[in-house]
Amino acid sequence: MIPHQKGLQMSIKQKLVLLSTSVLLGLIALFILNNYSQNQMRELVKAQKSVEVLKTVQTQLRKNEKDFLARKDEKYLNDFQNNFKSLQNSANSLKDILKKVDISTEYTNDFLEISNNYNDIFTQIANTQKQIGLTHTDGLYGNLRKSVHNVQEFAKNAGDFELLALVYELRKEEKDFMLRLDEKYSTRFEKKIDLLTTMSINQEIKTYLNQYKTAFLQLVEKEKVKGLNEKSGLLENLRKTIYKTENSLNNMEKNISAHIVKAESFLNTFLIILTLVIIVVLMISFYFIAKSITNSINRFQEGLIGFFKYLNNETKDVKLLDDSKNDEISNMSKLINKNIEKTKNNIEEDKALILDVTQVATKIKEGHLNKQITASTSNESLNALKDVINEMLVGLNKNISSISTVLKEFSNYKFTSKVDSSGV
Repeated sequence: MIPHQKGLQMSIKQKLVLLSTSVLLGLIALFILNNYSQNQMRELVKAQKSVEVLKTVQTQLRKNEKDFLARKDEKYLNDFQNNFKSLQNSANSLKDILKKVDISTEYTNDFLEISNNYNDIFTQIANTQKQIGLTHTDGLYGNLRKSVHNVQEFAKNAGDFELLALVYELRKEEKDFMLRLDEKYSTRFEKKIDLLTTMSINQEIKTYLNQYKTAFLQLVEKEKVKGLNEKSGLLENLRKTIYKTENSLNNMEKNISAHIVKAESFLNTFLIILTLVIIVVLMISFYFIAKSITNSINRFQEGLIGFFKYLNNETKDVKLLDDSKNDEISNMSKLINKNIEKTKNNIEEDKALILDVTQVATKIKEGHLNKQITASTSNESLNALKDVINEMLVGLNKNISSISTVLKEFSNYKFTSKVDSSGV
């Protein structure tokens, strides 16, 4: 028999429990991975939506900026600042999301830096515009109105209609500059007012003209600082910054989209591979466990058939069942093996007794009546038969001995002896 190896073997129950546990662990692994992948995708979609929010807020900032520059109303400046705070909060929320999914926040940091620069430049433009004047009565524009009013009032009060006409020409150059923001009108204004100042004899009008010139040129300088068009001054810097923010947003969007595609591909591939691995492991486990159980059953069946053949005298010997495993079938085999050994011993004893009976019967046939059956067995019926035969042989031997004695005496002409028939 194969020696026991309990430490390396498992029962059928343990194998089935192990298989069930493997299936459960596989399902749990799939569930965890699927849940993880869904969470990752949810965070990535949230990040994508956050970029869309940033784009929307950026568009609102552009609208606030244009409304302020067009209407010179501080409420648009306040709207700009509120929307900018919203932009910062959204960008910081996006950074938190990207950290969760282990994506670099480089593009978001760049966007925040550029947006801060955009806010700084727009704040400078707004402050410059406030210096210029949000209405006709404040700032440099208000000073300009006051100075030109002084010149006009002086010309009217002096009845100098030629001077008044020249002042109107200066106003025209001033208005053209305001409308077109072209330096040529400020240059023409400066030449005309210098000529008018030179021509004027009255010191008071010269003072008013110089004040008018100073006020206008200060306003022109501030307009230059702000930017006469989108290609100069702070407006140029603002447009460049806006272009950078748009590029930064596009880079963020492309980066997140690429990660979404990459994550979907990786997670799908990993899920497929893990599923296949689990299926293969389970199939292999099923195969070997089923094979192990089937082999144990087959060995048990073969051993049992061999035992039945021995019982039916189809074979001369019997082999014990394989009980080397540490499973339920081996436990049954151990129990049956004990009975096989006991039954085999009984059968061998019976055979030995029958052989002894046969040998004694042969001796009797040959005339040897003094033989006894000496073999014994666990079979009570055969033992009882053995005892009866032995007693019969003793009685038969005694009777034959008595007959022989009487016959011997008869041969000596002694006819008084009788055969003892009391035992017959």
